[in-house]
Amino acid sequence: MPAAQTSIHLPNKLESPLGVNSMGKKEIKLVVGDAGWADTLPEWLLEAIEHERVVLGIARTADAGVPQVGNAEVCAYLYTASLRAPMSAEHSNIYFWIGASVMEQHNPGKELPEIMADAVARGLTEGEFRELKELRAMIFRKRGGAVKHPIIDALEIMKAEFLKKEQDPQLTLGL
Repeated sequence: MPAAQTSIHLPNKLESPLGVNSMGKKEIKLVVGDAGWADTLPEWLLEAIEHERVVLGIARTADAGVPQVGNAEVCAYLYTASLRAPMSAEHSNIYFWIGASVMEQHNPGKELPEIMADAVARGLTEGEFRELKELRAMIFRKRGGAVKHPIIDALEIMKAEFLKKEQDPQLTLGL
């Protein structure tokens, strides 16, 4: 794994569909492999990270098995790490696969080059998948945990209230 893991704040040049970014601030906290290359991250990738954070946060309110860190966020980490120094074959394969997957998902209508489409179709080995899970966990820890967002927070409150009512079998009329 690349050695340097840096948490940075990038000025948020984006407006999310909800009018606030995923961190509820004017900037986005991002874990990168090398902070010196963070300003070269493409705008579409930063936007993809923000959207994935909100979507995954919402999905996690229903299913705790949903990853806390999306493919776009891992792609940004590996992108900056790859510009600092050569990566292991395992990390290179993960980066190639995840980069192609993110491009395919967040740039609909654009056809991937054949070699990238093949990488998406091929997938990851068990070892690469394990390493990807470890990268996600490391990024999650370094960024400071779960993403805060008003909609995610509201869904969590609703879920907690629902579970509380479900555990109390006594029905009340609320008079």
